[in-house]
Amino acid sequence: MRVFRVIALIGSIAFFVGFVAFDHAVPSEKFKLRTVKYAVKVESAEGGDQKGHIVLTYEAKGITSNREGKWFEEGWVHRMVLLIDMNLKTGQGSLEGYEAVADRDGNKYC
Repeated sequence: MRVFRVIALIGSIAFFVGFVAFDHAVPSEKFKLRTVKYAVKVESAEGGDQKGHIVLTYEAKGITSNREGKWFEEGWVHRMVLLIDMNLKTGQGSLEGYEAVADRDGNKYC
């Protein structure tokens, strides 16, 4: 049950980062993008110092396809790594991580 809550939290964060936090708009052009990510590795461990304290590592990979518009972001590869340290009883904790994106020419953006 605890792991399900954490995975639901990760899904919410991924939705926010993928659809709300980044604005892919380019002046005078419209794009319709689709990024599909999948979990590669999820590991959790109990903290031991408090009841409900867990530490979770999460790694996901994905690819973006351009469904409408020109070539923008077509075939871009994503890699996300997160470290979540939280107490499931209180709902408080921290999340750190990064997402690296590589375009088809090999240029990387973090």
